[in-house]
Amino acid sequence: NAAKAHQTGIRWSITKPVFSADGSTWVHTKEISYLNTFGLGSKLGLPSQFHFKSPIAAETLWVAYSYPYMSSDLAAFLKTIKNVNSVAISVLGKSEEGRDIVKIHITEPSPIDKKKQSIWVIGREHPGETPQSYLCEGMIKALLESAAGRKLRDAFDFTFVPMLNVDG
Repeated sequence: NAAKAHQTGIRWSITKPVFSADGSTWVHTKEISYLNTFGLGSKLGLPSQFHFKSPIAAETLWVAYSYPYMSSDLAAFLKTIKNVNSVAISVLGKSEEGRDIVKIHITEPSPIDKKKQSIWVIGREHPGETPQSYLCEGMIKALLESAAGRKLRDAFDFTFVPMLNVDG
C-alpha cells in the first residue's frame, strides 16, 4: 500500500526509517528504494514498493518511521520544567485507554491588566508523528530560555499538548 499512503507515496523516496537493537540508540538506514508504479505499472496490477535495509544486525530489531518519542520521554521533559514559575502542567483529559493527555501552559503576568491572545500548539495527533513532540519540546525550551521567548511570553499565552495521541 506504499502508493496510497504517506501523501500519495511520493515522499517514500526521501523517507529513511530508524533502527535500534536496544530500544534506546537509533540509527537511520542508508539504503532505501521506492518503486513507484503509477501509470502503466498500476494498470498491470503491480504494487508500488518501499524497500529499506537495516544498518545494524541483531536478534531483536526495532524499526520506526522516525526517532521515537515515548511517554517516558515526555515524563522526563516535564520533570525539567515543572518548577518553572511561568509553567503550569495539567491534564487536558483522558485518552480512550485512560491515559492522561498532558497540557503545558506557559504565560507571564501582563504588566497591564489586559487579556493576552492564546496560542495553542498540538503535537502527535497520530502515532507516527513523533517529530511534533520533539518540536513542542524545543519550542517550550526556546520560550523559557531565550530573550525572544520572554518577549513572546509577555505578549501571548501558550498552551502545548506535546502528545495528543497518548495511546498510539
